[in-house]
Amino acid sequence: MKYGVKEYWIVNPMLYTVQIYLLDDAGHYQQADIVKKNGVIKSSVLLGFEVDVEKLFLD
Repeated sequence: MKYGVKEYWIVNPMLYTVQIYLLDDAGHYQQADIVKKNGVIKSSVLLGFEVDVEKLFLD
């Protein structure tokens, strides 16, 4: 928050999840999206950047 990072992702390989947090107008992070095991998760900051979560966690 201190440096104004607009978006960050948490990748949890133990739970097979990806969470996205966005910096709001008040300067606080709010969870914007979460995907577990399969599905596509997309960045709001990097237009066109997306990750297929199922491919991310291939064994």
